[in-house]
Amino acid sequence: MQPEVLLRKILDAANAREGGYVLALDNETLVELPPTLTTAYGTWSVKRPSSELDLRHMLWKANGAPLLAVLPPALAADLAVDLKRSAQLGRIVHLEPVEVLTAVLGIQVQGVDDLTLQLALEHLP
Repeated sequence: MQPEVLLRKILDAANAREGGYVLALDNETLVELPPTLTTAYGTWSVKRPSSELDLRHMLWKANGAPLLAVLPPALAADLAVDLKRSAQLGRIVHLEPVEVLTAVLGIQVQGVDDLTLQLALEHLP
């Protein structure tokens, strides 16, 4: 699957238009990340930090340039409050499985039970 589609959906969900950074929760559909993502509002660096210190270092190096940080669940759960509050929307953006299907398929998906949803996610192109 093309991770660019989901990353754009994450930026849309965060209402990210200018500089700053967006924190996103990693999931099984974001296996390989592109180094950058170009949108109508600019080019975003895409990073997957392994620790809070790593994230802080990436933010320092970005120096205010747009950055999309995809966080592993363990890091997201214990992330310092100041990093969350300073991010776009002041929180970590997470796409629900239905939102993932909607983004990938390009049509609105609704009313899907858990087993059907899991099967669909496993067989995404």
